[in-house]
Amino acid sequence: MKLQKKPGIKSKKNRYAYRTHLSEYKLKQIIKCFALDLDAQKTSQMTDVNKNTVNRFFMLFHEKIAQTYKKESPFPKGIYEVDESYFGPRRVKGM
Repeated sequence: MKLQKKPGIKSKKNRYAYRTHLSEYKLKQIIKCFALDLDAQKTSQMTDVNKNTVNRFFMLFHEKIAQTYKKESPFPKGIYEVDESYFGPRRVKGM
């Protein structure tokens, strides 16, 4: 027999992260801290989530951003050659 939900009580199920025990509220807090460029230690202290869990989510966010930019890159794929004279002379010690 399944339990029925009481009216007015929201489910704690997280629709953004599959197979996690974090609530949507905690995940949104982690995303907000990521957007504010806080490190994992401060984020874990603020959200009461383990530092390793925060690091895992931060890595997932970084990977997703990298995938998105890789797809939408304005540059065609291939190898590029850069002329070093554009960057100016290198400084040599002792001269």
